Amino acid sequence: MLLTNDHFVDAILLSGCSFCRTFPPLENAQHPFSDAVALLKRARTVGNVISIHPDQTEYLDKFRKARAAIKHHPIMTEDGKVEQMNFHESPGDVQDFIGLRLPEELYFYLSRGMIGSQVMDMITTAEFLQTPPLDGNDSDEYKKFLNQLNLMRTESLSLLSKSLHRYYLNREVKIYNWFDAAQPKTLVHKDITFPSEAAQKWNVREDVWGPVMDAQKVQSRYPSFVRVANLAIAMGRVRLLHHFTGRRVFRR
Repeated sequence: MLLTNDHFVDAILLSGCSFCRTFPPLENAQHPFSDAVALLKRARTVGNVISIHPDQTEYLDKFRKARAAIKHHPIMTEDGKVEQMNFHESPGDVQDFIGLRLPEELYFYLSRGMIGSQVMDMITTAEFLQTPPLDGNDSDEYKKFLNQLNLMRTESLSLLSKSLHRYYLNREVKIYNWFDAAQPKTLVHKDITFPSEAAQKWNVREDVWGPVMDAQKVQSRYPSFVRVANLAIAMGRVRLLHHFTGRRVFRR
């Protein structure tokens, strides 16, 4: 069987991505994408693949939602209008796999880099899939670091949801880490009454990052990756904030 474009997309979803968990039988595979392609070649359709594993029927529903979200995902036209792809072919329950429509101003801020896409994905899908880094880092320190990010994620969700429909304010978000997918962490952002006050702690002043940057100029004899690592430690809060919210928070 030739690998068509549809089979290629199906294989990517089965092997896992940011909005569709890895098909459980492939979670421990060394090469999940290759194994997903092999499964599709044998079974021909995703429905047939999942029917071989009758305990994974719940996954089929999530897969179909992810597949429909790809076909009908929102786009921004050249004149700034937000609309669905293949709108005339879309089903009547689009909100179940894409979510309720967000204000157009929010998409504009996203296009300008004023807000990060990750926090928008979390609040619309009610989940976030934490994939492993490219280097396969599996240290306990890195796992602990990821868990510590949940507080900032919760504050970001609360800050955004306060300006949206009440539906999002009461929506809990589950975090699925690749190393502990069976026990997701739940973020309850509605409990943060004053998120703007919590966000004030995100600012990192020049008296913190300035000396570190000056030190890098003096320590030029060190390997570049050491200098970058040292700077990343000092400026980690800035980098993470921009990743989650898109805000530029350097202060003099």
